Amino acid sequence: MVETPAKPDASVRRLAELFRSHPAWTRAAALLSQEACSNVRFLHRPGEIWHLARVDGVTRLAPGALPDADLELGFAPDAIERLARTRGGIGDFAVALFELAIEPDPALRVELRILSPFFTLARRGYLRLLVAGGPRVLAWGAAHGVRSLGELRRWIARVRGGPGVSSAAKMPQDPAARPARPARRRRRAP
Repeated sequence: MVETPAKPDASVRRLAELFRSHPAWTRAAALLSQEACSNVRFLHRPGEIWHLARVDGVTRLAPGALPDADLELGFAPDAIERLARTRGGIGDFAVALFELAIEPDPALRVELRILSPFFTLARRGYLRLLVAGGPRVLAWGAAHGVRSLGELRRWIARVRGGPGVSSAAKMPQDPAARPARPARRRRRAP
């Protein structure tokens, strides 16, 4: 059962402030469509769910879940503080978030679950956001087995749907760990 969130604590307020006012986070959010939204869990507050949504061009954290959320993120307090200390541009923050998504220490992990299909993510601006991350994001993806749009789409398909799993369990750590592609069948001419 999901409870109605209680009064925000320091971690909830800190994350809300980062999304609302940090320059790199606000630049990143501006690349997303108004329909882009995420459900958020705070790992130290089990049973509660919040959501991030863009309202009048500002990302706001509010109590309750959204039924059409694109992502579900689970933040530990130490992960929020680590993200708050990250400096640089969109790419630096994207890589910091991805690193925390595969972090083995639960106290530092950001759980990431992709809820929307690939084309919804593309339509809502998430691919534009990855491109804005530039070479830093591309290099990180390549180092972790995601080198093309097709591989990204397959990775998203693998990460979608697992109940509350971190992407650490599903993202290949090296090219040898990736599943083999099925052989393509040729169409016969009529």
